[in-house]
Amino acid sequence: MLDTVETGADKDQTVNFNKGTEQGPNGERVNLNPDTLTLLNDAGDEVSTLTTSDGEYVLDKASKTITFTPNKTFTGQAKAVRVQIKDENGTKVETTYTPTVTEVTPTGKDSATTGLQGFAQKSPIVFNQKDEEDGKTLNFDTGNEKVAFKTDTLTLLNGNEKKLRQLLYLMSERMN
Repeated sequence: MLDTVETGADKDQTVNFNKGTEQGPNGERVNLNPDTLTLLNDAGDEVSTLTTSDGEYVLDKASKTITFTPNKTFTGQAKAVRVQIKDENGTKVETTYTPTVTEVTPTGKDSATTGLQGFAQKSPIVFNQKDEEDGKTLNFDTGNEKVAFKTDTLTLLNGNEKKLRQLLYLMSERMN
């Protein structure tokens, strides 16, 4: 944002540059030049994208936003990226942007079934069904509504925490 006071929801969440405080005889101030908005790499070079060990920063000058895409395994406070702009006289000013990535922990809900001898029992597997309360459905939750859960990563484990290739739970009827 350029020369904007942070209030409410954006307080401390917006990279904010302000015009200089010096004023001309009629109260005018030197404006910031949005075309000079840039990220700075470690060498101080002006760049529009920057990749760190934590993820990638992308500057969109048109919307005046920085997007940080963390590496899939990264959580915590990312390395701060330097952001620079110049005023109409070419005077540079610099600040930093530091994103924090919160860990998402998927959860699972145990299930149990009861059935007659000789009849197969089934337990549906559902994902992100928060209102499931029957206790008969395996229910996995992503831990955050905005994170997709990959159903192809489901792994069945036996009581010893060993992976199972398949689970067959079938009781056969006894013949008299």
